[in-house]
Amino acid sequence: MNMFNLEQEVLEWRQQMLTAGIRSLPLDELEQHLREEIEHHRRAGHSEVEAFAMAVQKIGSASALKNEFKKVDAGRFARFFRATGLAAGWLAAGWFLACGVHGLEFLWNFGNFSIQWNGYVGVSLLYLSVAQISFWFLAKARRHWTVGIVAFVVCSSLMVDAFSLLPPEPLGGHIWVRYTPSPWWFRDGCALWLTVPGFFFAWRQWQMRKQPENPVHTN
Repeated sequence: MNMFNLEQEVLEWRQQMLTAGIRSLPLDELEQHLREEIEHHRRAGHSEVEAFAMAVQKIGSASALKNEFKKVDAGRFARFFRATGLAAGWLAAGWFLACGVHGLEFLWNFGNFSIQWNGYVGVSLLYLSVAQISFWFLAKARRHWTVGIVAFVVCSSLMVDAFSLLPPEPLGGHIWVRYTPSPWWFRDGCALWLTVPGFFFAWRQWQMRKQPENPVHTN
């Protein structure tokens, strides 16, 4: 009659898991958990054979564990691609907004201020609208902390750009002579466009901080 060898049984169990496709790193954690379960059942008065069988049953079969790991991996990849998409969205929306504002700056305020309506102005206004709508939905989206960093950098850069537009332009010049600065409402309006994403971002951050403090009412 063969004696029960716990270490040999654990080794064979580990080999079954590797054959099923479970990687070494999570398998090491599973083996540690298996040994803890075995020790727990032995302290409860069970023999090594019983303790091993009960621990294996609690952890689950190789196929069941493989399916669980597949679900975890799929969720991890989904979160990664979602975070990447949101980060790219913040960068793209920031580019659209900057292009729209500076497009109007070039079309209406190059040399001297003069409002002229044409197709290029329409494209700039379209960029502004698309960017602000995108920022609204991006700010509302639940995101990973890395996306929050990208959003903060984009909003901060736009804020710096906004403050650079507030002072009136210097008069004179050698090639393009400026006789009067652009009207204050134009400079402030362009700056306001650039600061709106920062307000969206700050509003969302405030909401996220406030949510855990809301009491849960039960009947």
